[in-house]
Amino acid sequence: MNFLKSICLILLSIFSQLTYSQEQRLYKNYFSNGLYNLNPAAAGYDGQFISQLSYVKNWTGITGSPGTQVLSNSIRMGEEEFYDPNMFLNRPLINLNNRVALGFTLYTETSGPLRHTGLLFAYAYHIPLHTMRLSFGLAGMLAYYNLNTSEFKPIDTNDLSLYTNTSAFIPDVNVGSLLYDPTFFLGFSANGFVNMNKIMDHTSRQPDFNLCGGYRFVINKKLKFEPSLFIMMEQEGTLFDLNGKLYIRDKGWLLLAYRSNGEVTPGFGIRIKNVYQLNYIYAITTGGLAGYNYGSHQISLRVNVTALVRQHQK
Repeated sequence: MNFLKSICLILLSIFSQLTYSQEQRLYKNYFSNGLYNLNPAAAGYDGQFISQLSYVKNWTGITGSPGTQVLSNSIRMGEEEFYDPNMFLNRPLINLNNRVALGFTLYTETSGPLRHTGLLFAYAYHIPLHTMRLSFGLAGMLAYYNLNTSEFKPIDTNDLSLYTNTSAFIPDVNVGSLLYDPTFFLGFSANGFVNMNKIMDHTSRQPDFNLCGGYRFVINKKLKFEPSLFIMMEQEGTLFDLNGKLYIRDKGWLLLAYRSNGEVTPGFGIRIKNVYQLNYIYAITTGGLAGYNYGSHQISLRVNVTALVRQHQK
């Protein structure tokens, strides 16, 4: 399996050389929202019931800049029994098939006069492969777009084209796969199989393809380091993220990431009583908007519901 990991990482590194950078909109933040929103096969990836609430404000200082609120929930429907260090048997909270996992996300995003609200439901099936697992996922989405025309200040108030197609319901479908173990992951997903029509005057588009991978190295008893690479291929171009994450005594982490759109992203996470985790990420804009905003702020609260319930059961 170590040989398989090495081959996968080499292929991922070679593929990254084929990508190019282009300025475009910020895409889903997998550190704040949960990886399964980008790749549905990652639902249940943690093996437990995880709930996370996040708030993102992009380009602070610019009036009407995008803001996003996301509630993500991911649960493995069954767990394997195991003995803790005190030799107490831990039984699953939900005694169903350990291979099945679900994800549910509710989100809303505002950008100037445009509001985008949606639901995402993901299903993943995890197959054991010796010390690793291979999962396949399918996600359905339903989004509602609404354009608040009362915020318009047109020169020609009789221009009817400004007030047509101001709202729409848009369904979509994502698929993905993920190969992983406690120290390694490699995933591929394709997002947007349904939303390929002309809606609200947007031109037709093709699905987006995403590739991600990472490996967690043990430095010593206190420190672990995880480099990772995320690549998103869209119709408008290709972006990549190069991330470095340092875990400290499994009580928290420090992050430094670089995005090919010119952003530098430091961040940190603090774990509280092995149940809660508070994360903060600050994206520093280095492109054309750098002189007009104060960066993007992302804060999230992650709750391990499985661990929380077990604490109350003791």
